[in-house]
Amino acid sequence: MATQEEIEHISSDEHEGGRGQKRKTTRVVKKPVKKKQTGKKNATGSKWWQYYDKYIDEETGLQRARCKYCPQTLAAESYTNGTSGLKRHAWACPNNPDFKMKDQAEIQLTKNDGDEGGPSEIKTWKFSAENTRKAIAKKIILDELPFSSVEHEGFKNLMETVCPNFKVPSRHTIARDCGELFLEEKAVLKSFFGKSKTKVCLTTDTWTSIQRINYMCLTAHFIDENWVYHKRIINFKPIHSHKGDAIGRSLQKCLEEWDINNVLTITTDNASSNDTAMTYLRGNLDNLILEGRYLHVRCMAHIVNLIVKDGLSSREGAIERIRNAIRYIRISPKRLQQFRECAEKKEIKSKAMLCLDCPTRWNSTYEMLSRAEKFEAAFKSYDRDEPKFREDLDNEIPTTSDWESAREINQILELFKQKTIYASASTYVNVHQYVREVMGVVKKVKEMQKSNYYINKEMGNLMDAKINKYWGEDKFENKLLYFATILDPRSKTRMIHVVYKEVLMVDKQAQEKEKDIEEKVQVIVNKIVDALQAVYREYELDHELESTSTSSNVEHSSQMPLDGEDEFVAKFKCGGSSSYKAKSELEKYLDDDEEKWDNSFDVLKWWKSNASRYPIVSRMAKDILAIPVSSVASESAFSTGGRVIDAYRSSLSPPVVEALICTQDWIRKSKKAIKDAEDPTDFDELGNDLCERLEPSKANKGMDIDYQRSKRSCNTNSRYQQTFLLKVFVFVTECNILD
Repeated sequence: MATQEEIEHISSDEHEGGRGQKRKTTRVVKKPVKKKQTGKKNATGSKWWQYYDKYIDEETGLQRARCKYCPQTLAAESYTNGTSGLKRHAWACPNNPDFKMKDQAEIQLTKNDGDEGGPSEIKTWKFSAENTRKAIAKKIILDELPFSSVEHEGFKNLMETVCPNFKVPSRHTIARDCGELFLEEKAVLKSFFGKSKTKVCLTTDTWTSIQRINYMCLTAHFIDENWVYHKRIINFKPIHSHKGDAIGRSLQKCLEEWDINNVLTITTDNASSNDTAMTYLRGNLDNLILEGRYLHVRCMAHIVNLIVKDGLSSREGAIERIRNAIRYIRISPKRLQQFRECAEKKEIKSKAMLCLDCPTRWNSTYEMLSRAEKFEAAFKSYDRDEPKFREDLDNEIPTTSDWESAREINQILELFKQKTIYASASTYVNVHQYVREVMGVVKKVKEMQKSNYYINKEMGNLMDAKINKYWGEDKFENKLLYFATILDPRSKTRMIHVVYKEVLMVDKQAQEKEKDIEEKVQVIVNKIVDALQAVYREYELDHELESTSTSSNVEHSSQMPLDGEDEFVAKFKCGGSSSYKAKSELEKYLDDDEEKWDNSFDVLKWWKSNASRYPIVSRMAKDILAIPVSSVASESAFSTGGRVIDAYRSSLSPPVVEALICTQDWIRKSKKAIKDAEDPTDFDELGNDLCERLEPSKANKGMDIDYQRSKRSCNTNSRYQQTFLLKVFVFVTECNILD
């Protein structure tokens, strides 16, 4: 009967006898109707109805549900509304006894954040909508996602699953939350700078976005009261000119905004505009050491880059021939496969294949030559097998001499690569190693000049000219970099003596004796110590003023006057021993024994333990050891993994860009680079697994052949593997493996 059954009409297209004709059929499906249950539970089978009373709205005639624990009512038509709304309110209702516990604290075992990890901790947790929104804002900032990602279906589905009673904010709301987080974090950092007596070291650089907006990035480096090193981006604003005065005014304005009035150094690249900016700041900033004599630090990474580029210019012909040969082979998968076969014949086992360099980045040239020289035999075999190779390159193919040059160049560049890695570090202090690292470069170049090998000699002469420009004895103007070595208790002045003696011995003239070298070195060390004494006196004066200010606030009502004491003490000091002289704290530090040399030595930890022993010198150490030797810390703001200022963020307004960049730097716990690019080979196992789960005929014929062909044709097969995985998911969808 119609009242007892439902009739469902299903249309289907069926082929008859393979003739391609279609016949429309109708099937009748009978669905039994459930008998109504008596009592309260006859309204519905859903468990969520136990928290509601059902009633019919008199005005609309539609079914509604009234919460048993609060006045809230909800639409409850079975076919149009379902029970999702009932579920959400049951979770959110503050009076519902079954869900009231959700607001109470829960004990959870949580894992420590950060790169190094650590033991897990037991903490209490309870749900908070405010904290959840803040966590979403942090995710947007940390993972560099667009604000609109909160409106994506996938994100909403995730939140519905893990937190059904949380209302997902709109993109405008989450953007405001990001702005609020920026202001909160800035207030905390600004308060620190206002109260701290520690000097701040800065790195700065200017960049141009894809919208042609010039940005200036300013990063503060400092060591806090617990002797922990920090770096914080404090400025990421547009700048209207790259001229020195404009840069200087922008820096001054930023420092005033942050209430920073105790700058020690500013590290920049070697652009002439930065020299002008430093001159401007020396005349406009207060509390500079020795009136800003040591304010400017030149970026070591930039200087190394200039030295290497000058040296490589002498071998540009050999490098260009190798570069063109690599480009010729890599331009075609067929050529690359033929080259691989040549390498296999010569039994070359190198896993790293040929790569091209960026001519403006010498470290990429090092990588290109390092890989290519292993395939010298393969290049020669390819030349014999492929006549067009030589013809297309106008006979300019790499020669035996070119490969010898490549190996010699790489040996030299290996040293400079290590120095660049040292200079680029920005997560720990390393300025106390600066003199050793720089003088290591100087010594190597001096040895190259003395070499009998023409390539080394020619490169050494070109590099030496650049070294004399920036690191010559008279050019090494910022003595704070020497002081950092002295403030390493393992090194003190003896390390400076050792490194200079080693360098001067390499450059020793025939008529010079070792004694003459010793005298030269001692003169250099004495000059450095005299300069250190001058800086120490400024710190000593500040310490005395602070002590006087502190003692003046202490009442001495019970202390009797000691008239004439100063006169007697003065007589005592000048009488008796004419050589009587109290040692300064700095002299005591220099006279004390050096610490045992240990590569795992923590210089900040040592000073934290000995701060009470050397209160003035330790304050010098806290300031000087924070000096960054490279401006790479500012440049990395544009490339935590090569992609901070992407096209999307560059299109935002400058204040929003600054908020996102600065906040990300402040709240990031991990120092690892952010990477979106994935190596498709990482998912080969997934592709093979999905392939095996498909129908054998489709898997074997449809995909394995394509995959193996692509694998044979090119080792760098990112495009092929991405296409392959796309095919996999299409096939999987067709086979109903994925829902």
